[in-house]
Amino acid sequence: EDKKQSDTTKRSDSSQEKRNMQEQTKQDTKKSADPNKPLNIILLYGDDWRHDSIGSAGTSFVHTPFLDSLAEEGIKFTHSCVTTSVCWISRATLYTGQYVSRHKSEYPQDAHWYSGWNQTLPYLLRENGYHVGHVGKWHFEWNELVYNTFHWSEPYYGDHWYNINGKKVHSTTRNERDAIKFLRERPTDKPFFLGVCFFAPHAVDHEEEQFFPQPQSMKLYENETVEVPVGGDDFGWKRLPYFFEDSNEARRRWKLRYDSDDKRQRMTKNYFRLISEIDESSSVIYRELKNQGILDNTLILFTTDNGM
Repeated sequence: EDKKQSDTTKRSDSSQEKRNMQEQTKQDTKKSADPNKPLNIILLYGDDWRHDSIGSAGTSFVHTPFLDSLAEEGIKFTHSCVTTSVCWISRATLYTGQYVSRHKSEYPQDAHWYSGWNQTLPYLLRENGYHVGHVGKWHFEWNELVYNTFHWSEPYYGDHWYNINGKKVHSTTRNERDAIKFLRERPTDKPFFLGVCFFAPHAVDHEEEQFFPQPQSMKLYENETVEVPVGGDDFGWKRLPYFFEDSNEARRRWKLRYDSDDKRQRMTKNYFRLISEIDESSSVIYRELKNQGILDNTLILFTTDNGM
């Protein structure tokens, strides 16, 4: 009964935090943007993020008060679909507005979309007077062409933890710190574009445990039970077309993460913990915009490269 009471209290606290965040966002967005100034743009870009993995989009116990408030007070694109659910292909599509059949970057080492670089989002924004920055995952070669487009850049991805100057730093914390640094060092006489490209909640592919949240997040979801999704059992697997074999890469990853209930609970909860950490870091970036007095003239976009 004590455990149930504790869980109920946590849910109540979470609901109150969500209401507080939504009310604060309402107040923050009452101001209107200056029609004579171009909007600043912040792109918050998740990785391998299921469409329903925020509280307001279907998984009610996932703790994402900031993203919930963004969805509540902004525009939620419920029919926005990725064209090709592969990390690098989707990223090239985002920056070019082209299907892979046109940008032709089928593999990360084949950055064919660079041949039309002068028609990409970062390049066009720079040409139109924007101060352009990038933080985190890029997934293609960071060559001279790309480097010379961004005024400020810190590209990295592939791990959840980094050793920086002898200290362990989580990738999401690193994303947050770099974003704040960009915002504080930018020229104030120009509009800006900043892509904050989180690596989380993508798995660390070369590690057996896959998902590595921060210690302070481990209490989250400990009393929740993750249900088996429709089609996520052996019966569902056997009904798939013949070309889905055990050697299929997605099947290999499924076995790493979900082929026992213990794994499913542990892996999925750690995945959700990574998501909650991004929610918190995104709210820190939001507060920095507010503190600088530029919130009412900044467009904030949240999306992901694919739905895992």
